[in-house]
Amino acid sequence: MKKTNIVLLVFAEILALLALLAGCSSGTAAETMAANTDSPDTTGAAETQKSGTQETKPAYSETTQIQEEDNEEMASSIILSLNYTISAEGGSYTAKSSRFATESYLSLKEFDSVTISDTYRMTWIAYDDNYGYLGNTAKFLGSSRKWLNSGESITADSVTRACPNASYIRIAVCSALYTSAFTMKDITDSAFTITPKAGSKIALVLPTMPEYTYKNQVSGEDCTLSSTYIGTTEKYQDGAVYGNILIRLSSKGAYKIYSLENGVKQLASGTLDGVSCLAPHSNSVFFGTKKYSENDEFPLLYCNIYNNYQKESDRKEGICCVYRLTKDAAGYKTELVQLLKIGFASEKGLWLSKNASDVRPYGNFVCDPVSGTLYAFVPVDESRVTRIFAFMLPDADKYTEYTNVGGKQINTVVLSKTDIIDSFEYAYSSYPQGATIYNGILYSLEGFNHVSGTRAEPGFKMIDLASKKLIADIPLYECGLTLEPEMISFNQKYGIIYSDSSGVLYSIDIRKQ
Repeated sequence: MKKTNIVLLVFAEILALLALLAGCSSGTAAETMAANTDSPDTTGAAETQKSGTQETKPAYSETTQIQEEDNEEMASSIILSLNYTISAEGGSYTAKSSRFATESYLSLKEFDSVTISDTYRMTWIAYDDNYGYLGNTAKFLGSSRKWLNSGESITADSVTRACPNASYIRIAVCSALYTSAFTMKDITDSAFTITPKAGSKIALVLPTMPEYTYKNQVSGEDCTLSSTYIGTTEKYQDGAVYGNILIRLSSKGAYKIYSLENGVKQLASGTLDGVSCLAPHSNSVFFGTKKYSENDEFPLLYCNIYNNYQKESDRKEGICCVYRLTKDAAGYKTELVQLLKIGFASEKGLWLSKNASDVRPYGNFVCDPVSGTLYAFVPVDESRVTRIFAFMLPDADKYTEYTNVGGKQINTVVLSKTDIIDSFEYAYSSYPQGATIYNGILYSLEGFNHVSGTRAEPGFKMIDLASKKLIADIPLYECGLTLEPEMISFNQKYGIIYSDSSGVLYSIDIRKQ
């Protein structure tokens, strides 16, 4: 077969090319290093803004389709556009002079060679089956020289000769003209070529998930799930969308704000008010239905404490923080205005297991943007169910007590058993992540990185709140998303928005067949 190097600088063309590779519809070899991921405590999810009708979008636009007669030559090589495969500052094992590295882990079983080109130098970092670090290019070169120069290649065989237990590599790239002023914008053209093995299923990034078919458990109808890449954010926990504004929060109270009007563009960053005294993990984040002041641009912002205090005597279980998010000439700022507290979070047989200790008794929170109903839910390990409680979302000026946060008295609403307006149980989730409600359906993420055969594999459940029934249980790793789920939300432009611990955003499309 004639090998043709095709320079693809448009991301849509990369999507189409990946889709054409043989076997692209099954799993992926790509795994992303999550720089801001916690141990089994990390989480993330997102909440929604106003309700709306989800757009129906094709997996690929008409302009990205490739003529069938070109398929064989185009599948013979892949050119990576660095705009979509690198991350600033590289990873844990990237040299300081590298500055940029591929997000993806490339399987050695699925490509023959990687060749550097143009004015760049390249190095590889090897990992074992469990993504443990094994070494870098210096082992292959046999000297202190680490970088491969333009025209030089990495082969899968050369990596395994240097590191016999290697299963994956990441690739770091540096300009041959590197200076301390070298920035991401200096790398805008193709720097290296991946040549896959015949019949390989290589996936270099995860711009699109393979279409996945599942059966709706209530109607029995067959449905499909697919996704399209939107852009990349910080590797934070949950996030919330209001209009075309996205805010993502870290497990330590940092936040970044993005515009979603044309891809993903960062607008601001900061730290939540009072975080030095009361730090939310931000496992679930959402905008409410009411604004603190009628002149505010945003409704109130909610995020939960979750497990940040799990090793302390007061673990602060069942607590949700409420913030006012405002914008002025100086930028964005937050103000802690209220706390919501589950008053029965210590009660066994209700919030907790009756005769056992629960792994995740902290509670997730989510709000229905139409009815204003607040839902709090928690996995009950002993009975292997997830228990959900519904309340009316309190106004920001309501309180039953005050909580001292850094010398400031914060309105605190204790939600008691008499405040419960509804409750029910659904299928057990051992490690709940983020959640959101859209058109009466609760979407609840769960799990961590994909490890076959465990109870912690990434996925999400769909629960019909009217019928109180589980209608779908979707294993995301079967769709090609193998990393810890963090965020799920909605907006008019993209429909369902999802992110895992890599920070990459996807538009997820769920349809009846």
